[in-house]
Amino acid sequence: MSQTVNSPLVCPVCREALQNNDRSYYCPQGHSFDIARQGYVNLLLSHQRRSKHPGDSKEMIKARQAFLAEGHYLPIYTALEQLALKHLKNVETNSPLQVADLGCGEGYYTHQLDKALRKVLTEHKNPLQTWGIDISKDAIINACKHNSKVNWLIANLSQTPFADHSMDMITVLFCPINAQELVRLLKPGGIFIFVKPDAKHLIQLREHIYSDIKGQDENTAIEKTTDNPVHHPQLKLIDTQALFHSISLDTPESIQALFKMTPHYWRSKPEKHKKIEQLSQLDTDISLSFFCYQREH
Repeated sequence: MSQTVNSPLVCPVCREALQNNDRSYYCPQGHSFDIARQGYVNLLLSHQRRSKHPGDSKEMIKARQAFLAEGHYLPIYTALEQLALKHLKNVETNSPLQVADLGCGEGYYTHQLDKALRKVLTEHKNPLQTWGIDISKDAIINACKHNSKVNWLIANLSQTPFADHSMDMITVLFCPINAQELVRLLKPGGIFIFVKPDAKHLIQLREHIYSDIKGQDENTAIEKTTDNPVHHPQLKLIDTQALFHSISLDTPESIQALFKMTPHYWRSKPEKHKKIEQLSQLDTDISLSFFCYQREH
C-alpha cells in the first residue's frame, strides 16, 4: 500500500477521513487498520461478510491467473484501455487523478490500466492514485504481486470506503453494480465504465454444460443485453462499444482454467465437470458490451 496524499479513503466504521503512516490507516475516532506486509489494507468489517471467506476462492483465482497469463482476454483489456484514455482526456482535475476498479479480483485489468495511465500522465506531478477493491482476501493478496503502485483494498463494494464525490473514474468488469453508490463516489463529470457479457459470451463452453441455453438463468444484472443497463438520472450514457472475438483453446489445462474461473463451474454438477475434463479442444466466443457513462453535475 503506497502512502497517499489527500487520500479519498474514509473509515468504514464511522465514515471519518482516514490518514496513514507506514504501518496503518487511522481516523480521528481511533479506528485503525493495519497495512499488511503484502501491501494491502483490509477495510471489510465482520458484519459485512456473508461467509468466513467471501468472494472468489483460491481455486478460482488460480484458474483465472493461469488463463489470463495465456493472453486470451487481452482484447478485453485493450478495449478497456482505449475507452478509458479516450474519455479521461475530458476529465478536469487540479488534484491527483483518482481511479477505482470495483471488484478487481486478482488485479489483471487494474494494474495494466494503472501502467497505461501513468505513461500518458508522466508530465504531471503525482498525477494518479489507482485503487483496486475486492471482497476476496485471496484475490487482493495475489493482486499485490502485480503492481505496488496500486492501492489494494479488501472492502465492501455496496458501501465502499471512499468519500463522496472523490473518484474521477470507476471501472466495473463482470460484477453487479449499485448505481446509487457510483453516483455517490463520482465527481461531477467523472467517468464510469461498465463491462458486461452478452448472451453469446462463452456460448460454446456453456453448451457443454447446460441443456437449455435460452432458458438458462444467468445473472440477469450482468448478462441481460440492453441498450442501457445502468439507469440513474445523474449517469449519462456517452459511449458504447461491442467486442466480439473468438478464442481457440487446444489443451485440457486451458479449457479447465477457463471453466473454473467462471461461475458456471460452481453452478454445474459433477458429471458436467467430468465432461469438460474430457475436452482437448474448444473454440468459443468472447462477446462483451462496454458502456461508458458520465456523472452529470
